[in-house]
Amino acid sequence: MGNTKNVYDQEAIEKLQELTHEKTCMFCTHDTSGELKARPMATNKTDGYGNIWFLSDRLSDLNDQIMNNPKVDLLYTNSKDNSYCTIKGRVEISRDQGLINELWNPIAKAWFKEGKEDPRISVVKVMPDEAHYWDTKSGKFVSFLKFAATAITGVNLNDGRQGDIKV
Repeated sequence: MGNTKNVYDQEAIEKLQELTHEKTCMFCTHDTSGELKARPMATNKTDGYGNIWFLSDRLSDLNDQIMNNPKVDLLYTNSKDNSYCTIKGRVEISRDQGLINELWNPIAKAWFKEGKEDPRISVVKVMPDEAHYWDTKSGKFVSFLKFAATAITGVNLNDGRQGDIKV
């Protein structure tokens, strides 16, 4: 990727929302021995402060690992539009029914058979400490054409960009 474009404040929040909205990430924690553990998790919401929200089983390994070490990494990839993002953050777990109601969606029923009232549901809030993204200005197809043209002509037409996201 060629260009660096760091984003800050409101632009950073909007970038996080763009990169995480209704997307699945690899949610990475560490077990008690420090070993990295990753699992796919669906993002329920990225709020106006840049916090990223998930629903999780309060009895899961994820929640146990968070309780032992609240520092996590989220890895987002969207090959459809050539966008990628890594996020390091701290986590809080809640059982707030208002948040559960807000974040609930029909797909969650697959994991929580008793619906919104399932006693196993918890809310996981990730507060980013640092984030970095990679994407393109013009989308996957145009980027591919520019990459091919660069390979043929030797003239760099790379429209890739990357940068830090500072919320």
